[in-house]
Amino acid sequence: MRSIFKYHLPIADRVSVPMPRGAQVISIQEQHGQLTVWALVNSEQAREPVSFRICGTGLPAEDVGAGYFIDTVQMPNGLVWHVFLEHDGGGF
Repeated sequence: MRSIFKYHLPIADRVSVPMPRGAQVISIQEQHGQLTVWALVNSEQAREPVSFRICGTGLPAEDVGAGYFIDTVQMPNGLVWHVFLEHDGGGF
């Protein structure tokens, strides 16, 4: 069944989140102080890791060129995060 699911991302340089195979990330925003991902998924598919690169404004970003930019998120504490989907040959 196709549905929109949400997932929380811990703030780290690289994060891997298990999602159903072929998940389509549609948005990343702040929700209740957390980075939150919404994705269109087929919940009947097996889960596989989806990798994200999170880069803060003013921090080194030399290795983000291989990823696909998803969104910029402004947090309530004033920090700003730029989130990229890392390409790993998956179903995106």
